Amino acid sequence: MHACRRSGPRRPPVGGGSTSGFTLLEVLIAVALLAMALVPLLGSMNASLNLAYSAKMKTIATLLARERMTRVELAGFPELGDSNGDFGENAASFSWKQSVVEPPAGLDANTVREVKLWVVWSEGSTARAYQLTNFIVDRVAADQTTAGGSGGESGEGDARETPDE
Repeated sequence: MHACRRSGPRRPPVGGGSTSGFTLLEVLIAVALLAMALVPLLGSMNASLNLAYSAKMKTIATLLARERMTRVELAGFPELGDSNGDFGENAASFSWKQSVVEPPAGLDANTVREVKLWVVWSEGSTARAYQLTNFIVDRVAADQTTAGGSGGESGEGDARETPDE
């Protein structure tokens, strides 16, 4: 038996669509999967930017603390007491607090001062502080108490970043 063939234009399949390509449902599923993959990536990008900003602010605070401590060292033997200030318009979001106290037991209070310096700034709604502690020796008094001594120097400092809560 022989089937009859029509010679004319072919009719599209039932439903009017083509048999090749993607359906709307397949495209929607692909877009949803892509969106679910991008959300964590964008979140980690935001976290990376926040960490980079925080690291920048800590670096600036460290440099400002070192600059302020150098000024204290160059000014000579500091008097006991507290003081505070800012770093001017170049570092307007930073301020400093300083406390000069007698040294711990075992060190001569007449020739040694403990200087505690805090550089304070805010990150969003959180106040941050970087603390630098140093011991400064009165070179003149140290020379007088140690005959033939070479004079005193600033001691090794202790620096740490602390949240100001």
